[in-house]
Amino acid sequence: MSTPKRDSYEKTEDQVRRKTSARSMHSSSRQSATSNTGVLMVGPNFRVGKKIGCGNFGELRLEGIPQVYYFGPCGKYNALVLELLGPSLEDLFDLCERKFSLKTVLMIAVQLEYIDPETHKHIPYREHKSLTGTARYMSINTHLGKEQSRRDDLEALGHMFMYFLRGSLPWQGLKAETLKERYQKIGDTKRATPIEVLCENFPEELATYLRYVRRLDFFETPDYDYLRKLFTDLMEKMNYECDWQFDWVGRQVSTPVSVAPDQVVSPNREPGVPGRDRHPSQPRQSPK
Repeated sequence: MSTPKRDSYEKTEDQVRRKTSARSMHSSSRQSATSNTGVLMVGPNFRVGKKIGCGNFGELRLEGIPQVYYFGPCGKYNALVLELLGPSLEDLFDLCERKFSLKTVLMIAVQLEYIDPETHKHIPYREHKSLTGTARYMSINTHLGKEQSRRDDLEALGHMFMYFLRGSLPWQGLKAETLKERYQKIGDTKRATPIEVLCENFPEELATYLRYVRRLDFFETPDYDYLRKLFTDLMEKMNYECDWQFDWVGRQVSTPVSVAPDQVVSPNREPGVPGRDRHPSQPRQSPK
């Protein structure tokens, strides 16, 4: 999922009524202009706004699949205009004082599967690849330079679940002289951290999930029903109702790029079947 570093822009023309963000993808030789008011502009129609969020390899924290409104030339720039979605999970994590309840993590976890309805294809296996992804969550095989597949996405999700439950991961905050050395240390620490230690003081189902996905072959189709059942059975055992009442529901959250603050509201519908029905206030997992 490696992407170039991109800033977010807000289109100011009146005819664009929907909330959108535009990202400039101009080359390093093209410079943005600064107006008399000190606002950084890209062409006459775009101004630099607040960045939506970024990972180690670029803007990776879009919470779902945005609609693309336009991609093409805009004067001397190339512009990509996307639908502006709501806050990222990291934003909501901050809003909840950097801890999610087990119930919230389980309701996120039951939304695991994304299938490309057109291609149904997966990338070929390769080794000696450069790292792509966010080092905090990426799979152990990714650290080893192996091509990523569905197993790696699921392992990264498992690391994310534990991050949300614990508040941090054992391989965070490692010091190193270079970025390459830091990634090496992160990978070494992941391999050296037993799953039982990573998931200590949390239900066994989380450790079972990680053991399962780490044993998958590159081409193997994950048993999504089995994984989802791990979490739905745990919810039942804990007497949780899958009502999509996430920890952030009802809390005040600021949306990015000059959009007025909004409040996360409770879904006004009957609870759906876990993993099949998603209310707009739920986060959407970004596919590979």
